[in-house]
Amino acid sequence: MTRKGEFLKNLLANWGKSIGPKTRWLTIILWVLLVGVVSVVWPQVNSQETKSNQLLPEDTMSVEASKIADEQFSEDAGVPLLLAWYANDGLSEEDYKQIQELYGKLEDQPLDHQKTIPPFATCHRKL
Repeated sequence: MTRKGEFLKNLLANWGKSIGPKTRWLTIILWVLLVGVVSVVWPQVNSQETKSNQLLPEDTMSVEASKIADEQFSEDAGVPLLLAWYANDGLSEEDYKQIQELYGKLEDQPLDHQKTIPPFATCHRKL
């Protein structure tokens, strides 16, 4: 065992022996003092106020996504259904054809409560 390892082992062993009823109260008193000092030295958390629910900077991705969602999906548009198409080795041409066929069917025969659908039936895939 190295010298540093022995020192650490002895330190922990001695620390374990010194724990008792007196050190328990000493630990509580030290924590209370530490909390008191930190409360006085550092500025209060409540010193800064915000008037809105917007807590993130305007240029964060989640704020920008929220703005786009508010623009694209208004309150009267209903609940959007968002689909993600995925294949481990990438989507094939046949996959794209099936997706276009599905969207074509949804355009021709909408589902109950379906108000809109993206124009994927007529879009052309760029390779």
